[in-house]
Amino acid sequence: MACGSGTTMETASPSRSSADSIMIDLSFHSSVPDRACDATNTIFEHDQPLSNNISTKTLLPDTVASPHAWEQLDQQPYPFFSAPRSALDKDTYSSAIEKTTYLTERISFDSIANHNADCIVRTLCAMPDQMLRRETFPCFIHPQWDRKALPEPLAVCVRIAKMFASRTPEIIPFIWRTILAETRRAVAMVHEMSLLDLLATQQAGMVYMIMRKIEDPVEDVEWNREMTSAVSTICNRFVDSLDGSFCQAEKIHPSQTWTDWIFAESRRRTSAVWFLLAKSVFVKTRAGCDATEAPWTLPLPCPRQQWEARTCEAWSEEMGAAQPDQLSTFGGLVVAKTQTGHKQNARALNSWNASADGLGLLLNLAAGTM
Repeated sequence: MACGSGTTMETASPSRSSADSIMIDLSFHSSVPDRACDATNTIFEHDQPLSNNISTKTLLPDTVASPHAWEQLDQQPYPFFSAPRSALDKDTYSSAIEKTTYLTERISFDSIANHNADCIVRTLCAMPDQMLRRETFPCFIHPQWDRKALPEPLAVCVRIAKMFASRTPEIIPFIWRTILAETRRAVAMVHEMSLLDLLATQQAGMVYMIMRKIEDPVEDVEWNREMTSAVSTICNRFVDSLDGSFCQAEKIHPSQTWTDWIFAESRRRTSAVWFLLAKSVFVKTRAGCDATEAPWTLPLPCPRQQWEARTCEAWSEEMGAAQPDQLSTFGGLVVAKTQTGHKQNARALNSWNASADGLGLLLNLAAGTM
C-alpha cells in the first residue's frame, strides 16, 4: 500500500456508466412534485414500488447481495425504530404522522428501539460540538492529517460550528442565513467542484441539518426545503461522478494509497451516518417522503486504529494487522448479533466490537433493534 497522494478525488467525471441500485435509497430527495406522497406508505410499506418522482440515487454499493438469511425481510416493513402497522391504532398513527415535521424524531412503540434511537440521536446531536477542533471531528469526517489545510467546505463548517456553539437568540437567524448562503454558493459551483469538495460539502450539510435538529427544525419550512434540495443536487452530482455508487466496500475496491483510502472510507462512513440520521429522525422534503429501506449492503466502518492513524506508515501497519474475516456489511452485523448461538457468529461479533469506534457502537445499537 503506497503512501503517495491518490488522484481519485481531484476531478468529477461528467456521467456515470452503471445503473442505479434501488435496494435502498438514502439520498436527499428534492424533486417531489405537488402530488403528495402517503407518509404512511413511505414509512411502513417498503414493499411498495418507489415513486418514479423520487430520485433513486443510492448512498450504498450495488454490488453486494442481501444476506440470504434475511432476504425475507427485504419484502417487509423495515423494523428499525418503527412499530408494525398492526400494533398501531389507525387514527392515532395518522394523527402522529400529521404532526411530524422536518428533523423531528421518529415515533416508536417499542421501548428498546425507542431507547436505542434516543441514544443515537443524542450522539448525533453532539457532532456540531465535535466540529470545533480538527482533533475531535465527528466519526464520519476525517481530520485529513495528510493535508495542510481542510477542504474549504469543512473549514467553513468549523467556523459556523464555533458560532453555533456560542449562539444567542439574536445570532441564530444570522447562522441560518450564513449556512444557506454557503449552500447556495456550493450549488452554483457544483459542476466545478472536485470530488473531495463535493464530499466535504455533503458532510458539512449533514452537520448543518443536525444543528437544525438541535435548535428549531420547525421555524422556517422554506429554509428546510431549500437546504434539502441543495444537498440533493450535490449528492446527485457526486454519485453521477462516481459511476452510480456513493461508496464501495474496501474488499471489493481496495485503495492503493492512504489518500485514496481516506476518501473511500469517508464515503462509507458518511453513508452510515446518513442511514442513522434518516432512520432516527424524519428527514422530510416537500411531500414528506422517506424512501429509506433495509441497508443490508451498507459497508461497515473500518477499525478505530485505521481511522485514527495520523501517518501513512501507521495506517499501513494497521491495515496489515486487520483481521481478514472481519464483518464487512450491516447485514452481516445484524446476522451476527441475532445468531450469537453460533460460535462463528459470536467470534465475528467479538472481533468487530474489539476494534469498533463510536460509529461502530451506533451501528451496533441500530442492529440490536432488528
